[in-house]
Order: sequence, then C-alpha cells, then structure tokens
Amino acid sequence: MKYIVSFKSYIWAVLCMAVIVSCTPKMAVETTTPEVNVPVVDTEAWRSQAPSPSPAPDFNLGDYEEFALDNGLKVIVVENHKLPVVSFQLFVDRGAILEGDKTGLTSIVGQMLRRGTVNKTKAEIDEEIEFIAATISTSSSGFYASALKKHTKKLLDLATELIYEPSFPQEEFDKIVQETKSGLAFSKSDPNTISSNVSGAILYGKDHAYGEFVTEETIENISLEDVKEFYSKYLIPNISYLIVVGDIDVAEAKELATSYFSDWEGNPNFKVHEPVFPSPPAQNSVSIVPKEGAVQSVIDISSTIRFPHNSPDRLAASVMNTILGGYFGSRLNKNIREDKGYTYGIGSRLSPDRYVGNFSTSASVRNQVTDSTITEILKEMKRMQSEKVSEEELSLVKNVLTGQFARGLESPQTIARNALNIARYDLPKDYYQTYLSRLEKLTADDILAAAKKYLNPNQLQIVIVGNDEEISEGLVAFDGDGNIDYYDIAAEKVDKKPMMSAEDLGVTAEEIIAHYIEVIGGQDKLDNVKSVVMVTKAETPMGNLSTTIKTKDNSKVNMKMESQGMTIQEIIFNGFKAKVGGMQGNQIIDDPKEFSRFKAMAKFCPESDYFTSGEYQVEVKGTEELETGQAYKIRLTSMDGTVTTEYYDIKTGLKQKMVNTVSSNGQEIVTQQLLGDYKEVDGIKVPHTITFSGGGMPFEMVQKVEKIEFNTPMEDSVFQVE
Repeated sequence: MKYIVSFKSYIWAVLCMAVIVSCTPKMAVETTTPEVNVPVVDTEAWRSQAPSPSPAPDFNLGDYEEFALDNGLKVIVVENHKLPVVSFQLFVDRGAILEGDKTGLTSIVGQMLRRGTVNKTKAEIDEEIEFIAATISTSSSGFYASALKKHTKKLLDLATELIYEPSFPQEEFDKIVQETKSGLAFSKSDPNTISSNVSGAILYGKDHAYGEFVTEETIENISLEDVKEFYSKYLIPNISYLIVVGDIDVAEAKELATSYFSDWEGNPNFKVHEPVFPSPPAQNSVSIVPKEGAVQSVIDISSTIRFPHNSPDRLAASVMNTILGGYFGSRLNKNIREDKGYTYGIGSRLSPDRYVGNFSTSASVRNQVTDSTITEILKEMKRMQSEKVSEEELSLVKNVLTGQFARGLESPQTIARNALNIARYDLPKDYYQTYLSRLEKLTADDILAAAKKYLNPNQLQIVIVGNDEEISEGLVAFDGDGNIDYYDIAAEKVDKKPMMSAEDLGVTAEEIIAHYIEVIGGQDKLDNVKSVVMVTKAETPMGNLSTTIKTKDNSKVNMKMESQGMTIQEIIFNGFKAKVGGMQGNQIIDDPKEFSRFKAMAKFCPESDYFTSGEYQVEVKGTEELETGQAYKIRLTSMDGTVTTEYYDIKTGLKQKMVNTVSSNGQEIVTQQLLGDYKEVDGIKVPHTITFSGGGMPFEMVQKVEKIEFNTPMEDSVFQVE
C-alpha cells in the first residue's frame, strides 16, 4: 500500500516506541565476600557425615483475640503497640463467584466502592484521606484502612461510609469500563496474559469460576445495575471478618466494632458457590495458541489436585514443591536456567484451595528449546517421585523456609493473616505455632509420598503460546494421543489445518503480490505517485497521537509523531543519511548498511520491489484463516534481518495483516498491524484504519487516516538532515 510507504513509517515508529517501553538491559548484581582466616579441617571426614539438624528456633508468634457480633461479623484483634498506628481490614469471604458473560464485574464493584458516597464525591474522599495521612483501598471483598492511632474514628468514619453508602455514580462507572477495556487491549498481544487466560480455561473449563477471564465483550455486558445487585448480594456481615491490627486493645476494638458494624444487616440464607472439581486429563494433553512471529514460547504446565488448606500433608507438599521449583535454588531453576540456559527463570507452584487446588510450572524459552524444556520439566517431576531427596538438600530447603517464616513474623500483619487463615480454613489453633517443629520433623519419605500424591507427570495440561510453525513438530511426542489441540486467544478451539506448500497452493509469491498491486490501482497509477502526505490520529490512554508522514521520489521520507504538543518520534531520510530523534535525543545515521529500513519507508509501494531490488527474500508460507476470511501468508526477510509475515485476502487480494519481528538490544520485538477500511484515493485503494499491538505497548493503538494527498509539491528542505 504504497501509501504503505507511510505505513512502513508507522511500523518503524511503533517499533522505536516499543524499544523505549520494553527493552531494558538485564543486570546482575555481583556480591563479594570479605576474606577471613579459616582454620584447616579434615574436609573429607567432615563431608562424609551429614550435619546434625539444629533444634527448631523458638519464635514468639504473637497472639490474637477473637469475638463475633450478633450479625455474624467475626472480629480478630492483634495488639501491637510499637507504633501509634491502627489498621482495619474488612474481608468478605464470599467464596468463588461464577460471573459468566459478565466476567470482570467483581473488579468493577471493588473500584466503584472507592468512587463516591451519598454525601461525598471521589475528590472529597481523597482530600479527607490525604488530610489525615491515611491509606484506604477497596475491593469487592471489603476494604483496607490504616492511619495514626489518633485518627482511628475518622478513619472508620470514612471506611464504613464507603461500604455502607456508596453512590455508584454513572460517570465513574463509565470511566472504569473504558479504562478496563483499554487495558484489555494489551492482553490480545501479550503472550503471558494469553497463556494465563487460555491455560486456566483449558484446565478448569471456560464455564468454571476459576476458568473464566475478562474480555472486552464481558465488560460491555456489565451495567451499573449489575454493580448495585452484586453489592446488595455479597457485602454482608455474616460471611465477613474484621481484622484489627496495631496500637489498640481488645476492649477498645470491641467497642469500635460494635459502634461501627453492629447495625450492618446480614443474610442468613446466603449460600456460597462451590465450584466443581474438574478432573485432570487421562493422559498428557498439549495445546498451542499460535503467536505469529514469536521468537519465544510461553510454557504453562498444570494439573488440578485435591489439596485443601487443612490437608494433613500440606507442609510436606509445600517442602516438596520448594525443592522442585519453589525458590531460586530449586531443581527446575538449576537445571533449566543455570545448567541449560534455556530461560531467565522458572518456578512451580502448589496451590491449596477449598474446592480445586492446582500444580503449575511456567517459563518463557526460545523457540528452539521449547520441546527440550518440557522434557526437562517432566524429568524433574518424575525424579521427585522416584528418588528420595538427599538429607543435604532437604536440610537446605528447611533452612530456607525457616528463614522465610521468621522474616514474616516481623510484621503484625502476618499474625493477623495467620489468624484469618486458621478461622477460614479450619486449621488447628496451633498450626503456625508448631510450624517450625513440624518442618524439622519432615523426612525424605514424607517428601517422596507428597510427590507421588500431588505431582501428575502423566496427566498434565501443557499449553504453549508461541510460533506453531517452529515448535509444533517437537511437541507431538508429549501429547498422549499424538494430536495437538489449537486455541485462539479467546480460548476457543480452532481447526488448525496442515501447512500447505507453495506447490500445493498452486500460486507463487510473485502472483500474490502482482494481484495485490492490481487491486489497489495498478502499477501505472502507483508509478505516477511522486510524493505523499498522510496524517493520522489515534486515541490512546496516554493522550491523542498524531502522525504526519511525507515522502518524495520514493527515496526521501519525513515522519513526525506527536502527542500533546510534544514530538514523540521523528525520522528524516534524504537518501544519503538519516536523523532519528525524539524524547531520547537525536541520532545521525550515515552508514549505508543501516539504510534498508529507511529506504523501505520512503518507497510508496515497496511491494513493487520485492522481487527486483535484491533486498528481500520472499516465500509463500501457506494460508491462514483470519477474522476477515482466508488469506495467503507470505514471509518477507529484509537484508537487515527484519522478518515480516504478510497476509493477503484470497478473495479480494488486499493486504489484511502484517507481523514484524526485529532485533533490538539483544531482544526480539514483535508487533502486529491489522489493515482495514480500504478507500479509494485518486484511483488507489488505501487502508484508512491501522491497528497496532505488541512490542511491549500496554494498549492497542488504532490509527485512523484523516488526510492523504498524492503529488503535493514539496521542497527538498523538508528532508534536510542536519
């Protein structure tokens, strides 16, 4: 689209922005240990004997008091008089909620509670909170509020007003919905978000409370009335806890709780939703979410387990998972990160839950080692089940967990959280008091038994978000029946047809491009275009973005991207040297080896040069089903290493999509552009909507063409590089 010239300019500008947003150097901190004089010992004799375990440290875990109000509100009080600060947490234990086609409602409710009351606007609330230097946050499960002791009553006045008298203003609701939808645009291209969404949907089912995820469609289904209904149904005292921590005694806490919460009406008929337990697959199942152009795969391996919080072997299972992948020195991290160098980090989680517990491990790895990484993960899981852990490794992990536990006790909030867990999950009253002694007594046999019970290396859901062309062949062996399933980003199963060769398609890349040139206006009309001026606008969360692109003689380009009066990015190329500038300063580029990208930007129709310039390698990669219909898929490799996959509609011949992969600072940046709304300008069809995503941008950017002119007279000074 040789206004595609301008289009190529957009691509480069967006890639530059992506580099600024997402490419930060990886840094390691070196530590040094001071030299000390160490006495000489018989190391062989010392190493031949395992160290004797030390007795469990004796920690003061603190204490708490409990009582309940007549309306069912349970109150937990933790006294801590070190600082004159008091905090209150209201926690509504409403259980799992199946939101269905209104997924995202709980999040919106939590935000709305903070946006205004019957008597105060959001601004007035913010001002009063700031005046007493307090902290107040809300969620669909209640609130957290903290302030100096002397402001306790004012703090509770504000916090309870948010809970008891929310006004739910329509304008704030509309604002939250729009902000949420803007944020969701990022999830369409972010592989980690895609992995989380699709893995959960496959593991639990999309109609399960744990498997559903927020989309633009579900957000659009939510009304202000839904918010009010949720508030009335779920914010009730008889399923709630009030946790009071700080410079306060039990008598005072009881007086405050009675004064501020005793009139809160409950619902004795409320029933908690109990999600069903989805059994793991009979054999390992592999699913791929194709991510065109991706140079890394996001691997998520998981299974459901029956693992309530009060399981008798919970501590043994926790230690087992810590050994496998629960800390930096774990087996998975040592093997896959340190020994193999496949990833920057990998971990595993063993998550207890009242209804459906789960085991999971995840990592981002290079395409070339996707299958090798899965092999190593399965190997480590099976080793946990077949070999007893050594006393040295078990002792090391016990020390790690002891240190973590001890550090947690430095905060009175930990005592409050422990008390809440005991109450919610029916744990023994001395569960945390005996934690260290129980940890010390664990044996290698206990760890082995936990691994055999909770790890299911032959009944896993294996989900990979990545470039299926490069990884699918190596993944077949991990699927129990040898049939890989394919899903889109909405977790809908799709029919992935085998890749057809150019011979099978019966069409060449030259023919596809020739047809495209013909349908947009023909080579003669394109050759008559000597200059182009194009202006586009885009609305983004950071403000409106305006881009102006000017090209001349297929060899010069001037592109400027502006927002709120500031130049975000500017590129000028006069055919002999280029200036790239913006918020990060200016750079002059005069090395001809760096000119290929600028030449492509200056070309009105670079497609015309794909097979004559010698600067591209072009190959047909088959067909793919897009939302707009079936399209030919062409892979384009430029001399500078940029890889672009282009999609041309089989019926119309128009270009519908482009995926670009470029290297920057040692990282691969992948961006996607969707082209639409083709309109004819002076006999040439030009897309008037370009949707950008990826490259680290936390939002989807839709560029709309406001003006495009051909053959407008231009002075060469427009392209002057100084």
